[in-house]
Amino acid sequence: MKKILFVVFCTCSLIMLQACSSTKSKQSVSNNSLREDDIVLKMDKNPMSKRHRVLKIADNHKKNKVHTKKKTKKTHRRYKYSYRVRGKRYKVLANAKNFTQLGTASWYGKGFHRKKTANGERFNMYALTAAHKILPLGSKVLVTNLANGKEVVLRINDRGPFHSNRVIDVSKKAAQKLGFIGRGKTKVKIRVIQ
Repeated sequence: MKKILFVVFCTCSLIMLQACSSTKSKQSVSNNSLREDDIVLKMDKNPMSKRHRVLKIADNHKKNKVHTKKKTKKTHRRYKYSYRVRGKRYKVLANAKNFTQLGTASWYGKGFHRKKTANGERFNMYALTAAHKILPLGSKVLVTNLANGKEVVLRINDRGPFHSNRVIDVSKKAAQKLGFIGRGKTKVKIRVIQ
């Protein structure tokens, strides 16, 4: 009931204001009158408040002056989201298709075994998984050891390594298959395959 009274009050007030501010005094009242659908109401930002406010009064008599601009949706997003570690922001790629990277790989094992990873699962040092800073979780990558040519397919399930000179952390099992478990790190090429 209060809403209806408020709409009626606003409509009457607006009609009177528009009639008073009109420069053409001989213009008929029917041209200046507002219909109920000309007033757009919106709830106040406070959800507990029942107050309304007038946001827009459409002027249907001057349609040639109303310019509507269609919003265009972005069809391509470059990043899914970003996160911050130790004061540095990392942006996760929305589309990792054709992604390749050269750099240093290291491995992590016992100290992280059974701890939660970024995707929520428990880290298993005997699984073929890896951590990467910007590839989407769940991506499958082909990692090639540039020192000996060995390759392995890994699934990205964690974030890291957060050392400036490393691009990927692989599980202990992956390091064994790539042949660098004794050295601790090696130069690799990463290529997304899925």
